[in-house]
Amino acid sequence: MCRKLLLALILIGVPPALLAQDAPSWQVVKGKHFLVHHVGNRELAERALAAAEKARREIASGLGLRKHGDFWLWEDRIAIYIHRNKREHHVAP
Repeated sequence: MCRKLLLALILIGVPPALLAQDAPSWQVVKGKHFLVHHVGNRELAERALAAAEKARREIASGLGLRKHGDFWLWEDRIAIYIHRNKREHHVAP
């Protein structure tokens, strides 16, 4: 599960608007702390979201942040992008 999260996190940060003109049609799965952008693979996006939320809970707990309420708020959600293939990932600047 951690390897899948790592792969998803590697793909973070490529805004759809920066992709080539033949850019895919992005869809979004929204979680409490993450937005997972995907192109037609909702099941994978939901699994990535679940893994990311679990990892966040474990990290927060390990840092002792669980006692301080929800420090990671709705407005500060992390965007995760899942590309269809390596080529589409490398098209982005």
